[in-house]
Amino acid sequence: MGNSMKRLLVLALSALIAVSMLGCSTKKQTLTVGIMTDVDSIPFIVAKQNGYFSENVVVELFKSPV
Repeated sequence: MGNSMKRLLVLALSALIAVSMLGCSTKKQTLTVGIMTDVDSIPFIVAKQNGYFSENVVVELFKSPV
């Protein structure tokens, strides 16, 4: 498995854990996922467009790391 594939797997698992933890609370919370516009962020963009994230998840695109 390549280095980028491992990195993608870690990012996907982290997002899955964070999204699953939203269900532990009774009050509505919003999870904001900040991503850069690069190849590694494509799964998050596709997942948001296809409705895999709940409405409590906001994907925010950043153009610079600052």
